[in-house]
Amino acid sequence: MSFKAGKALNEYFLGNRKDISLLVKAKTFIDEATEGDQDTSHFNVFYNRARIYNELAINNRMSSLLPASEVEALQSLHVSRALVDKNFQEANLLLEYKASASIYNLKGEAFYDKRLYDSSYVYFNTVKEIKGIVNLLGDPLFLKKEAESQGLDYKIVLSSMHLGTLDQDAALLQGLYDNGFKESGMYEALYLLHQGQDKAKALKYLEEGRVSHPRDLRLLERYINTRLQAGENHSDLQDTIRKALTKDYSNPTLHLVLANLLNETFMNLYEGDAGASAKAIFDEAKNEYVYVLRVNENLFEANYNLASMYFNHAVWMIKKKELVNDRAIQDFDYCMERSLHFFEKCYDLNKRHIPTLISIKDIHQYKGDIYAQQKIEAMLSDLGYTEK
Repeated sequence: MSFKAGKALNEYFLGNRKDISLLVKAKTFIDEATEGDQDTSHFNVFYNRARIYNELAINNRMSSLLPASEVEALQSLHVSRALVDKNFQEANLLLEYKASASIYNLKGEAFYDKRLYDSSYVYFNTVKEIKGIVNLLGDPLFLKKEAESQGLDYKIVLSSMHLGTLDQDAALLQGLYDNGFKESGMYEALYLLHQGQDKAKALKYLEEGRVSHPRDLRLLERYINTRLQAGENHSDLQDTIRKALTKDYSNPTLHLVLANLLNETFMNLYEGDAGASAKAIFDEAKNEYVYVLRVNENLFEANYNLASMYFNHAVWMIKKKELVNDRAIQDFDYCMERSLHFFEKCYDLNKRHIPTLISIKDIHQYKGDIYAQQKIEAMLSDLGYTEK
């Protein structure tokens, strides 16, 4: 059974991991092997089990199957290591290190996706150390093959960028740039690394990144913020984005940045006393966010900002004492319902985002739904949040 499992797994790899049925078949064979096959004492059974469950974890990286598959893979590795014949100790130690690197990389990516950058940074650096050990054990091809994409160094740099510790990884970052790496996050990291000491150099990297990645949202937002810090007003920047849209209307990044600029203008008017102007800005921003969400309904930022706009507009109606007739009350209820809709979408995308839960709680409070409000308060408490 172990042999059949290994054969099915190899066929799965040869097919570039496209035929998931082969992986399922391999799992079936290896489960039967570990339940009673005559060669269960052999390390290859558990080593193949580790490889199969590691692949299952990769295929379900952000699903509920990840923890179970990952644990099975690690446990099987430990068992296989304990059963290794001493004559093959070094060779199979090499195999174990390779499999461990794959699992730790998987864990690092899972933590990164959950925005737990301190943990992702540790795991990615652990993978880098393991690769060094593999090289010392005599398999430089593995190290070279994995290093060709420079992906691991890039993941370390991105985690470091989010942690605000780029100074300690400056050499790694510069090495990526010097070797022709072109991913957008590298340009953002270079901008952040140099903006405190050499603004001209930082801006050079930012503009270079904008040329290479004209649809990258983070780079465009950095560029917009740089211009705002230089004293340019929102209105001029909005006109700049509108002009860009005449040449590239299908670019969702431009629509989102314009929506965000309009949103900020709306908030400034909302804090003041310019009701008609605020309503016009609100309508334009809303239309821009709707366009973005048609392209990608799961974009957290667009959902969150649109939800906030609806909520702020509803609160603005209360503060301006506009709830004086049925039409106004209907508009208020509509804004609250749309706000709740988009905040709940945000919650589906990130169930640990505290500002989202606070906003949902506030909406239920305005609606007078005490039960729903208390339910959200309990969820906030479970996340460690206490209201000041």
